[in-house]
Amino acid sequence: MDELKKSLQKNETLEEDPFKIEELSEEEKQEVQSGKDKKMNIFQKLKDWFTKLNKKQKIFFVSGVTFGAILMLIVFVFIFKLDTYLFPSSIAGYIYNQDDEAIEGASVCINDKCTNTAVNGSYVLGNLRYGESVVNINAENYKELRQEVGLKRGRIERNFTLEPAGFGDVLGKLMYKNEEAYDFSQVSFYLDSEELDVKPDGMFEVLAAPIGDYELRLESVDFKDELLEIEINEGVNNLGEIELTPAADLTAKVVDWTTLGILPGTSVVVGEKTETVNEDGFFTLKDLAIQEKITLDFFYEGYITKQSEYDLVQGLNEPIDIELVRSGRVVYVSNRVGNQNVYISNYDGSGEKMLSDNKGDNYSPYLSNDGRTVYFLSTRDQLKNAYGYVMALAYSVSSEGGPLTKISKTNYEDFGGSIGSYDFVSKKRVFVIYTYHPEPYKLTMYFGNLDGTDMKNVLELSDGYIGSDLVANNGDFIVYSLNGSEDPGNRNGVYYLNPASVERRMILEAQDGSYAYVMDISNDRQRVLVRMYDAASNKWDLWVVGVFDNKKVRITDTSTDELQARFTPNSDFVSFISNRDAKSDVYMIEVSGSNESQVTRDGNVDDYFFGAGNLVFFNSEKKMWVIDSLNPKKSQEVTERVLGTYYSSHYYYYPCCD
Repeated sequence: MDELKKSLQKNETLEEDPFKIEELSEEEKQEVQSGKDKKMNIFQKLKDWFTKLNKKQKIFFVSGVTFGAILMLIVFVFIFKLDTYLFPSSIAGYIYNQDDEAIEGASVCINDKCTNTAVNGSYVLGNLRYGESVVNINAENYKELRQEVGLKRGRIERNFTLEPAGFGDVLGKLMYKNEEAYDFSQVSFYLDSEELDVKPDGMFEVLAAPIGDYELRLESVDFKDELLEIEINEGVNNLGEIELTPAADLTAKVVDWTTLGILPGTSVVVGEKTETVNEDGFFTLKDLAIQEKITLDFFYEGYITKQSEYDLVQGLNEPIDIELVRSGRVVYVSNRVGNQNVYISNYDGSGEKMLSDNKGDNYSPYLSNDGRTVYFLSTRDQLKNAYGYVMALAYSVSSEGGPLTKISKTNYEDFGGSIGSYDFVSKKRVFVIYTYHPEPYKLTMYFGNLDGTDMKNVLELSDGYIGSDLVANNGDFIVYSLNGSEDPGNRNGVYYLNPASVERRMILEAQDGSYAYVMDISNDRQRVLVRMYDAASNKWDLWVVGVFDNKKVRITDTSTDELQARFTPNSDFVSFISNRDAKSDVYMIEVSGSNESQVTRDGNVDDYFFGAGNLVFFNSEKKMWVIDSLNPKKSQEVTERVLGTYYSSHYYYYPCCD
């Protein structure tokens, strides 16, 4: 069979080029002739076979061949049709006008499938049969577009541009009722997105605009912004006079009252309109009716709601920066009505109220962390101790005002009739009694509740005196300084005392001739601030001492005194008043002794304390001011005629020599 196949192939080649036969040998010529004979024999055999068939067999054979051919044709057509369904075409793109602007709502059709363009002019038609098709596009005010497209398997992209159905001219004039002339060329006037040229007298025109629907938009600080919908038809479209309404725009910056930092996100409300301050700190209110006064309300989380009134004029109004005050209140002492009284106010001095009842002297106010209660000391009861001095008792009052509540019991004359050292947070106090007669000399320390109850003897010494003592804000321990002791077993310095276990240990030793005074305990109760006198250098400096690790750091080393030293609320810094350069100001320094900074630049600070959010309130020349310690750009006045906070939970005994 293979030999026959090869022979037939060779014969076919020779038949294509018969001149090659002459080049063959006699043997090869015989082989070619043999192949031809075999080929003729095959056809002859087929012819003979068909001739021998009877009539029915011939009909059956012809019918079978015909049926097979038809079946193959049907299969081919089916496969072709199936292919168009299994692998359909789709077309997508955009419909634009002559200015490359998207046309919304245009009808796009191919055969019996249609869709409408979206806002951006896009369209998609799917499930189409590939091949040549006609796309038909119609849109209002545009000429119909018919175009052939060749669809292929998958998706093709095709954009189309429609021509306007016609053109028209637009004429008009801007005007408003006013005796004075106005230059209308200052306004911004648009036909859709195209800015129009407006003459000073208000006349404007648009030539050869495609017919259709348009928006006329006017923007101006002097008039209410207008948006008019117009239809341009073929020919001249005269809009006549367009009367404008005078209006005012108001724009300003909103800042923090103390730092002058911007406050983005502030809500500005006027009537039923609300604007939000942007990331640059500015807001703009547009198209305000011109009237004698306008009231704006400012809302920002963590700040007092502010209401401001403005007189508006036509056009742009730019008032000075709007300064918002943080939410929070401050307590202080003033003798403006004669004796000392406790007052409370917002940080800017607004909402001021006297909380004490103007009896006796009231001082050392403390506002609780929740802002609901104010604690203070008062001599209003006029109770005297054995030496004839008026006793100060502890009181409390609601921060909203109201009746006073006496905290102190009046039966603790055994402790000298004085409040001693105290802590309003832990509601604890310490009192020290010195006994000189009968001898021998004895120092006794008592610890108990702020009201004078449950007082217990926690320390007895036979030498020295307590320079200062403080109670931790949780009442768990006392820190005190011992000075003037000549007992080797009780050396001068600073001590830790646990009143429950009566555990006592030295945390800082004062050298010979030196004195130490406890100034403050950090809010995290890990450090103690000590003011220590160095006899060798004849200077007072500040030290930070660890309560539990005994680490000590000298944080100042100057020739001037650091007064009213205390920890900042976050316990990371120490603040104090320094009178360097003959000026008295508040300074801050890290507990490590580095990065000192000057907080105030007033020069006459005589008292200060920390409020919430890094705010420092200070007194200068009988006025109270506030400044942000981390951003000390500007001091703001809070109130006049103040004496200070007088919040000192301990008193110092400074030895004096003749």
